[in-house]
Amino acid sequence: MQAQHLAWLTETIESIPDSTAAELVAGLEELFGVAVSETTVNRTRRRLGFTPKKGTSSRRSAIGKTL
Repeated sequence: MQAQHLAWLTETIESIPDSTAAELVAGLEELFGVAVSETTVNRTRRRLGFTPKKGTSSRRSAIGKTL
């Protein structure tokens, strides 16, 4: 994925944290004409620092786990 795709994914996940991989795939295809799999979107989401939590995504803590 190119920088513009990563920027769009980051912006979309931050503004709509419960976006599904299928919705993000559809958005990439509709806006940029890019065909990627849900697996690619999920891997990219994790690489960008987002993790799915019970149907939502949030950015990983910079501090790490707390007790």
